[in-house]
Amino acid sequence: MTEQYDEGAMIGQTKVPVFPEDSPSSLQQRVKETEHKLYPVALNHYIRENFQDIVGSVPIAGISAVS
Repeated sequence: MTEQYDEGAMIGQTKVPVFPEDSPSSLQQRVKETEHKLYPVALNHYIRENFQDIVGSVPIAGISAVS
C-alpha cells in the first residue's frame, strides 16, 4: 500500500468491457461485480504463493511454520 492512488503493487487484473451505451453508473457497477469475483481469487493466489512468509511473520491461530 502506498500514499499515492494506484501506485501500489498489482495483485490481480482482469478486463471489463466498456460498451458505447454505458453510463458512468453502469460501468461502475460492472467493475464492482468484476472486483468481487477477482478479490477472492487474487487473495487466494497471494496466500498460496507467500504462505511461508505470512506464517513466519504473522501469528495465525492453529498454524505454525515448519523449518
